[in-house]
Amino acid sequence: MNSSTAPSTTWTCGWPAAWSTAAPPFGGNLMLYRHQPGVLEQVGWSDAYEREHYNGLGIALLHVAGLPERLAVAGVHLTTVTPEAAATEAVWAADRVLRYSDHAVVIGDLNSHPAHGDDGGTAPDPRDITKDLDRTCRWHADGSPNRTVAERLVGSGLYDAAAHLARRTGLTTHYAATGRGGVRVDRAHLSRLLLDRLLDYSRSPSTWQPPGPPSRPPRDQRRRPGPKAR
Repeated sequence: MNSSTAPSTTWTCGWPAAWSTAAPPFGGNLMLYRHQPGVLEQVGWSDAYEREHYNGLGIALLHVAGLPERLAVAGVHLTTVTPEAAATEAVWAADRVLRYSDHAVVIGDLNSHPAHGDDGGTAPDPRDITKDLDRTCRWHADGSPNRTVAERLVGSGLYDAAAHLARRTGLTTHYAATGRGGVRVDRAHLSRLLLDRLLDYSRSPSTWQPPGPPSRPPRDQRRRPGPKAR
């Protein structure tokens, strides 16, 4: 469905949701927003470029009271194949979302370091990273953080919302890492027109827990071998 047709809206847990169908076998990205009639409403949905991203690319178009035009939001989950591949996806997302509106957002799991200095100097030692693919896609061979993705987004005119507020307010909590790798990989990048309107930034706590060992039923509930057929 492209943005010229009726918006694709599905109710999930009371929240309207826009769904991007990605190339198989992956499931795409689910974007949720809190519907407020006359204040925040979805007016379009574009998946015309979904196959430009490994995990799918969808752009929600929203009416926001007070903005002179619609708000365009790209929800992304960038690839970890290589830093170059992730940077290419980031630029594609920036180009597509800015085509729809000068009030634009790229938000999601960017699987990469923030731009230089935008992590408050908290980048972890890559030797402590246990997942080889994360180390490969987020660090240079010399152990320095690979910031290509963030630099390409900033170069495209989309700026790190949390880092902007951290510098403006002095609240270093905005630099806190996300995910399990000690890096602030989950970020929102805003166009300049939105950055000037930014008042606050917060993260929803994750309910994810590492999987434990397989559970075994109580002894009295375990199946006992039945009689063998002869």
